[in-house]
Amino acid sequence: MTLFTQSIYVPSSADPDALRISVMCRHTLSNGWGIDPKITSASYDVWVPDLAPPDQLIGAWYRGELSREAFKAGYFAHIDQAPQRQTLDLLLELIFATHRKPTLLCVEPKGEFCHRQLLAQRCQQLEPRLTVVHL
Repeated sequence: MTLFTQSIYVPSSADPDALRISVMCRHTLSNGWGIDPKITSASYDVWVPDLAPPDQLIGAWYRGELSREAFKAGYFAHIDQAPQRQTLDLLLELIFATHRKPTLLCVEPKGEFCHRQLLAQRCQQLEPRLTVVHL
């Protein structure tokens, strides 16, 4: 089974077989103020805000207060505790139950270092049968 990651800004029409899963806490502009008009309910099929980084962690990252390793450790600590861990287990069940291409979404354009990439990595650690492809 393959788990994909992609920017939520890639139109859903780009791959109609994708099961688009937003893992963002909210769909705001990059400055955090106000709803991003480019992200609508048509941008994703499922929204799982529990698996987004907590505001304090993401704020520290954008202010340059954390290294990549510190962000990664903080994010993994967040998703490995209840209730996020139960949500993560449900996400893994959904990934294997769907007949569509499960695709994790957030705003980062490339996903070279973002929480969707880290989430995919944790999913693969928990379920080694997964292959991860970053689109």
